[in-house]
Amino acid sequence: MSAAMLNGFNLLPYRARKRREVRRQRLALLGAMSLAGCAAVGAVAGWDTFERARLDERRMALEASLRTSGAQIDEHARLVRAESDRRRAREAAQPLALPRERFLALLEALADAPCNAVSRFNACRSERTRSSLPRSLPIRSRPRNGSSGWNACAVFRRWK
Repeated sequence: MSAAMLNGFNLLPYRARKRREVRRQRLALLGAMSLAGCAAVGAVAGWDTFERARLDERRMALEASLRTSGAQIDEHARLVRAESDRRRAREAAQPLALPRERFLALLEALADAPCNAVSRFNACRSERTRSSLPRSLPIRSRPRNGSSGWNACAVFRRWK
């Protein structure tokens, strides 16, 4: 037996039909919203794919330019290191060059000094190196056989 028979007569038969119609509308609305949501998600995913492709192209172009400028940066770093090494070598060589400077000053003084008599002279013209240089004596020497004379300036170093 049906529910209508147990409870009595159904005087409003349109209520069941209305419930089924509302249920169909709700299912249709749910289906349409699901379809719209899937379409929106698909559109966003498509846009992200498009953006990713565009950004990948841009990234590859930037990487190519960085690769070319990277060689220039490496060359600059190499030149800076080389200049630094030269500066360090120059600074290390300055104390080592002082004896050479004194020797050249002594040779210049000996070349300017007269060699015809034994005399003491000052080997350096500058005040800075004058005190640090040794005292020197030029000597004129003649061969014993009386032939043509030759001049030799010998340096005897006597330190203070």
